Formats: sequence, C-alpha cells, structure tokens
Amino acid sequence: MEIRNVRIEIIPADDGVLDIRCFELPSASCYRRWKMLLGEAMDLAKWWLSEGRDARRRSLPIRSLRSGNVLVSMATLETIDVRGLDAQGRQKLNGCSLPKEVVQFLSTRLTEHRQEQAAPPS
Repeated sequence: MEIRNVRIEIIPADDGVLDIRCFELPSASCYRRWKMLLGEAMDLAKWWLSEGRDARRRSLPIRSLRSGNVLVSMATLETIDVRGLDAQGRQKLNGCSLPKEVVQFLSTRLTEHRQEQAAPPS
C-alpha cells in the first residue's frame, strides 16, 4: 500500500513476528525496517483506531499510554513511539519509533485480516 508517496510492506515472519518495511519512495529499493510481535501490533492497531487517529484533538505530548501490552507515546503528530510490556507489565528493553503512516497502514491491514478470519467460510 502507498500512503503519501510512501510504500509500506508487512511481511509475517516466524514465531508471530511481523517484519514492517517503509520505503520513502514507491520505487525505492532501500527501506526502514522494524520487527514487532503480532500481539503488540494488534494492541497498537487497537489504540490507533480508538484514540490515536484523533490525536489532533488531544494535547501533546502523549506519554506512556497503555494499550494492551504496549506503551504508546506521541511527542509529535507524525511519530508514534511504541514499547512492548512483559508479562509483569514492565517495559521491554527495545521499542520502536514509527511514522504515523506506518501505524495507520498497520491498523488497516490488521483490521482487514481480523475481519477475513472472522468471516464464515463460503
């Protein structure tokens, strides 16, 4: 999918990990890359659909807002910082800083996937 001259790809890897790639230009061969657990990506998508896309109406910065098993922060409208939480609710060492377009695309793609899985077989 392309959003504002950006090409984004989500490639499922093994063990429930998503490989997220963002190409600055649709024809580019170089990209920025993040890996995220599927469960954390689903929690991020849920946050985006319920609150994140309306961030313009909220006062920034948004600091360490919990959504499922992730902490979400936003210092600007263009970048979302995400950190996973362990089973005890503590922040994991690694996190990622994602462009808004990547989070928007990820949310759309995961919502479509969930709906396809919930649809009865024809």
